Amino acid sequence: MLTERTLVSEVDGALHVKNIPEPPPPEPVTRPMELYINGELVSKWDE
Repeated sequence: MLTERTLVSEVDGALHVKNIPEPPPPEPVTRPMELYINGELVSKWDE
């Protein structure tokens, strides 16, 4: 995702624009494959 991030600040009545690096991509996560309620398996799926 490209966000074109910039930081604008005012110094002595003049605007200064600074480019800011893009944020890092989110870390991958492992999604759960089973759902337990009160210790009992109530749902299981394969993806």
